[in-house]
Amino acid sequence: MRARFLSLLLVPACLSSPDGVAKSWPPPLATVDVAAIVTGDLDGDGTSDAVILVAGTAATGAGAYFVKGGTDLVASSDAPIESFTSYRAIADVGEQASGTFTTIGGTPAAIFAYEANNQLQMTAFEKAELTIAGDHATALPLASGQLVAVRPIAFPGGNIRLAVISGDDVHHADLSNFASTAFAVNPMPAANLGAWHEPQVVTSFASGADQVAAVASRMSIDTSTIPTKPPEQGGMFTWSNVRTGAAWIGQTAADLGTGREAVIGFAPGAGGAGQLCAIDPSTAGAGACVATMIMAPSDVAVLAGKIDTDAMTDVAIVQGGSSGAIVQFAPNPVLSGSTLGGPTLLPAKATPITNARAALYSNGVLLVGKDGATACVGLMIGAVGACK
Repeated sequence: MRARFLSLLLVPACLSSPDGVAKSWPPPLATVDVAAIVTGDLDGDGTSDAVILVAGTAATGAGAYFVKGGTDLVASSDAPIESFTSYRAIADVGEQASGTFTTIGGTPAAIFAYEANNQLQMTAFEKAELTIAGDHATALPLASGQLVAVRPIAFPGGNIRLAVISGDDVHHADLSNFASTAFAVNPMPAANLGAWHEPQVVTSFASGADQVAAVASRMSIDTSTIPTKPPEQGGMFTWSNVRTGAAWIGQTAADLGTGREAVIGFAPGAGGAGQLCAIDPSTAGAGACVATMIMAPSDVAVLAGKIDTDAMTDVAIVQGGSSGAIVQFAPNPVLSGSTLGGPTLLPAKATPITNARAALYSNGVLLVGKDGATACVGLMIGAVGACK
């Protein structure tokens, strides 16, 4: 499906605050409704930054805010974000949103997928000025409350593409074309051309000479060799189920010691604490789980990456909601068959940040509430501490 440029969607940039006053955070003249946050070194100075997407309209301060690491964002502070460096207004941003940090043609970029006018919009920002590196109306319908997710995955031939989830639809798009009018989102149809059921994350892995895609839904995971030909030449996805079982929410994907990305999620407890679960999508099974202290049946996100100072992947479970955010770390989990070994889950840390959006930053988890309030929960070697 060819995405269309919407030249009227982006309002001319205002590189201070929405009305030109001091660039404090939360913006004093905006109606702050934080939809998503992305972290990474966007300006290339060696320090990670944050880009915050705010929902609403341009009149209420909707758009992207560049928060410069070490200047606007000081992770060790009680309120880590106190200002922003630049602002790019967007005419219409819905609350359903997701973002990813990647590169486009070698240039660091923050890409957001979000609801605008009841369809999925995708916009990329580069550099501290939040230069637009592509803005596309995908024409993919998006109903209220449906999930949005976007992340890069590997396709055959070393081609990095964007996996895009919009409600029950899964698509992929050529990342290298993001700045071009040739940018298009292509379907990854479910088995028998049916619909996916609450897909949450897409990953891929090498299998011999092939590259295999894995679509992880709330209660199942399906895999297919990625075709190297377009559908009109017989290239089709052919799906096989590798997991069916308990609901996993807040899913992500990361390498837990297998050399491939594992699917990682949170299985809510039946009236009690839930479990952190993972599975290698190259092998069928139920997955492996360990108990957590997280009680929520919903509003949970799982984040994975190198958080503390060692070289291994760490996992953070973030419980959101209106009562404040709770973060629990699982340092260095290792997935081996049906066993999730290694992590001694650390005590959960409660914060007053409500309805939080979360991203990995420095040695911890950066939390930004829908109202703009911020906090950072750090992971030290074997202990919960301050971010630095």
